[in-house]
Amino acid sequence: MTSHDAGATTGANPVLARMLGGPDRARPGEAAEADPGPGRAFRVALLRAADRAIGLSLTVLGLSDDCHGPDALVADGPAGWVLFGLTAPDETGLAGLVMLDPALRTAMIEVQTMGVLMAAADTERPVTATDAVLSRPVAARLLQELDAANRPDFPAGMAGWTLRALPDLRAAELMLRETDYRMWEATVQIGGTDRQGALRLALARVPAAPAAGDDPGGADTDWAEGFRANLELSPADLEAVLGRLTLPLSRVDAFEIGQVLPLAGLTLDRVQLESAGARVARVRLGQVSGMRAVKFDQPAAEMEALGAPPPPAAAAAMAPPEAPATGDSDGLRHTPATAAPDAPATQDGTESAASDDRAQSPH
Repeated sequence: MTSHDAGATTGANPVLARMLGGPDRARPGEAAEADPGPGRAFRVALLRAADRAIGLSLTVLGLSDDCHGPDALVADGPAGWVLFGLTAPDETGLAGLVMLDPALRTAMIEVQTMGVLMAAADTERPVTATDAVLSRPVAARLLQELDAANRPDFPAGMAGWTLRALPDLRAAELMLRETDYRMWEATVQIGGTDRQGALRLALARVPAAPAAGDDPGGADTDWAEGFRANLELSPADLEAVLGRLTLPLSRVDAFEIGQVLPLAGLTLDRVQLESAGARVARVRLGQVSGMRAVKFDQPAAEMEALGAPPPPAAAAAMAPPEAPATGDSDGLRHTPATAAPDAPATQDGTESAASDDRAQSPH
């Protein structure tokens, strides 16, 4: 009888073993103190996040761990999922993404609005802002649980990351870092139903720190390259300015919806590209694939010189003029500010706050 019990214990039914100890329970012969690995940490974090955030019971049926580049992450990504971009304090680009499939999204909404899971749910509908709001508690709690796991596989400080709802992966494409992303995907059983859902977590991979015994000779080079890489990820706002008008404040106050302002002497091939108030290049207005675009007309040599400090004369020419300018030392011709025939210019020659052509009606 004793030998029979021992044999039954050794060859336990896998279903019973899972019910008693869970899928991640140590098998006979394994050390109890052995590292369970990042997979178990992710499973536990996900189950705790759903339960502690909204009281949703989940069972992890499967877990995959893969690596994708930013392009593959967007091209192979799912459609119709709730998407959150993760940003870390004082860092540029997205540190990660959280994606929840329609089935899991629907279950979260049902638990928080009705308190129970329905037998069947219609998941074929677009993602809304309400979906993102009701899915955020589980996503935020997942970051907290992973941070509390204190494992090197998950970045430190994840609990302090910011979640930003995104409409789709195309919106996240320009914010992804130029590095590989480690993708965790969990397939879950939702509550006591036969419904299944999925959750994905993508985390930007951080280069390993050099070992203590490594040669520090290239430390300065590595720092410079890292600084340059971060600098190139900094946002740069560019504005295409077709022209400007100088108008009296009284006429600006009288603007009405649908009013048309004449832009005398302005053409589509005299558009100025500006950044932070400084002129960057002369461009031509056009379109690409049905979308508005600009084409650079400035010679390549002048574009290369933009990174160098301007000479004193050019710096003075680039400063905001007291009156409309007709030319600069860099050789670019600028259209003088022109007032409408029936609108006199201001006496001091300054422009009103609403003089930017971006506030004008289409022309």
